[in-house]
Amino acid sequence: MRLSVVLPQQDIGFDGAAIRDWARTLDKWGLDEIESFDHVLGASPKHWADGPPPGFARVPYTTADAFHEPLTLFAHLAAVTTRIGFATSVLVLSQRQTVVVAKQCAEIDLLSNGRLRLGVGVGWNNIEHEALGFDFRQRGKRIDEQIEVLKALWAEPVVSYQGRWHELDRVGINPLPPRRAIPIWIGGMSDAAVARVTRSGDGWALNVEPGDPRAAAAPERLVQAATAAGRPRESLGISAWIKLPGRSPAEWEDDAASWAALGVDQVGLITLGAGVGPEPHLELVERFLSEAAAPLQRAASA
Repeated sequence: MRLSVVLPQQDIGFDGAAIRDWARTLDKWGLDEIESFDHVLGASPKHWADGPPPGFARVPYTTADAFHEPLTLFAHLAAVTTRIGFATSVLVLSQRQTVVVAKQCAEIDLLSNGRLRLGVGVGWNNIEHEALGFDFRQRGKRIDEQIEVLKALWAEPVVSYQGRWHELDRVGINPLPPRRAIPIWIGGMSDAAVARVTRSGDGWALNVEPGDPRAAAAPERLVQAATAAGRPRESLGISAWIKLPGRSPAEWEDDAASWAALGVDQVGLITLGAGVGPEPHLELVERFLSEAAAPLQRAASA
């Protein structure tokens, strides 16, 4: 089983040297990937004066919360690491220009020697979509078309495509990514997201706790959707997270065992909340590796 660490974007700070050292340490320790969340804009708390958005017990983030731009960050970290991969978890693709994303990702994948995995989703924040010039209500249908365009631009030197939001007339990006493809994982727990995974994705990024009933149901949901789409379940990965701060190594190990039992292929460690700067976050990761990683290691060798 692959093991990644999520960038603690609101804690790690803005010191480039410290972020580089954090990434180099994870690379040296043999972690498989660095994951990064994505938000371009935060909204003022005044937007939520009447309460949090639907589906949330509290406002997930505001202008007070820092987010490093993941593709720019990965381009930088690829130059100072040697083997660790990079994954967006997830890029809110529906509020970005598709062709620009295709170009950026191809460049990162080229310069990192194929170390990029692109997680994408439709997001939840209508304020952010509208500020970036995209219709929040159309984000689901738009992302389906975007994924088609991304794949075409990465695979072929010259592309023609006619869709609802994209019109490409014998154009192409150059250079292409070395694999002529970049893995695309889909985030979200809705039926639409699961169908999107099996229709056009390489994996499913879960966003639930291990004890959530939706976690236990996830493998069977994926099997059913894959069967309906005519794809083998084995061709699709599943990723999940383990939150470390404020919890014991025994609890971490229980989570790891739960994910391993459910057939999760990749686990990301969330250290957000551990403290300011990279040091407390690295300490948590090191403790997890020494005290709670056994179920993941057994799953990897099975």
